[in-house]
Amino acid sequence: MTSRLNLFVAIVALTCLSETAESCETVMDFCFILDSSQSTCASDPNYKKGDTTCSAWTAMLDFAKNVVSNLTIGVGQTRVAMDRCYSKGQRVWNLTRGADSSTLVPLIVGMNYTAGTTNMSGALDVARNLIFSPTYGDDVTIPNVCLAITDAGWTDRAAVQTSADAIHAAGVKIYAIGNQGTDVDNLKQIVSEPKQYNQNYFMVDRFENLMQVHSLVTQQLCQYSC
Repeated sequence: MTSRLNLFVAIVALTCLSETAESCETVMDFCFILDSSQSTCASDPNYKKGDTTCSAWTAMLDFAKNVVSNLTIGVGQTRVAMDRCYSKGQRVWNLTRGADSSTLVPLIVGMNYTAGTTNMSGALDVARNLIFSPTYGDDVTIPNVCLAITDAGWTDRAAVQTSADAIHAAGVKIYAIGNQGTDVDNLKQIVSEPKQYNQNYFMVDRFENLMQVHSLVTQQLCQYSC
C-alpha cells in the first residue's frame, strides 16, 4: 500500500511539473502588480524623462505576457487583472476584462510606463478593494493570487505593513520578484508566508532577466491546479 501511495504522489508531482513547463490548468483569480516608479527605468542609459517605456519596463510586460500564455484563461479557469504601482495604486483593468489570453496580451503590451514614487500601500489596497472584491467580479469560491514585480523602494514601511496585513487577512496569496537593487526586507513585507526565497519571493540581477525565474514562478502558480 505504501509503495502504491508513493507512486501516486510521484505521478501527481510529475504531472504538475509537466503542466508548468507547457501550460497550467489553473483555477484562480490572479493579479499582477507592476512597479512603474521612477527607479524601474533608472538603470537604463537610453531612458529619458518623459519616455513611456524602458528596457526594464518592456521586460516586465514580456514576463507578464509569458505568464499569461502559460495559464488557462477564461471563466471557470484563471482570470487576470492588472494593478500599477507608482505614486498611487491604479487598477488598469479588472478580472472581467480579458476573456482569454488573446485578449489579455494586447492589453499587457500596450501598457505605458509612468514614473513616480513607489506607493505599494496604495497598490495593495487597490488589489484588495477594487480587484479582489465581489463588487468588481471576484469569485469568492476560488483562490486569489497576486504577483508583484518591484524593487521594493518604498520608505513608508508602516503603511505598507498595514496594507499587507489587510490583504493577507483577506486570503490573498502574494508572490513577488525583485532585482539586485531590491530592499529584501521590504519585499518580504508584502509576500505571503512562509516568506521563503524561490518559494514566495524570487530575485534576478536585473528586471531585463526576469525570464530566468519564469519556470520557478509558474511552478508556484501551478499549485492551484494540483
